[in-house]
Amino acid sequence: MPKKQPDFLANVLAKVQDRRPGFLPWYQKLPDDLQAELEQVRTAFRAGEITCQKTALCRAIADTVAERGHDRPGQQAVIEWLNRR
Repeated sequence: MPKKQPDFLANVLAKVQDRRPGFLPWYQKLPDDLQAELEQVRTAFRAGEITCQKTALCRAIADTVAERGHDRPGQQAVIEWLNRR
C-alpha cells in the first residue's frame, strides 16, 4: 500500500515566509525586551501619565535606545512610532 502523502496545503503553508520588501522599522530591529519597554512608554504617554512635550519625549527615547547600544532612531521616526496605534 502506498504511503499517504502529506496534505499539499499543509506543505505549502509550512514553506511560506511572509516578508515585506524593504527595511525594517527601527523599533522592529530592537530586542523583544526593549520593544516591550518601549511599548510601556507609549502606553503611559497615551494614558496621559507622561505629560512632557512629544518631541522632548521622542529625543529622550532615541537617546536611551542609543545608550543601550543600538542605532539611534531619528526624531521623526520615533514620533511616527509614538503616534501609531
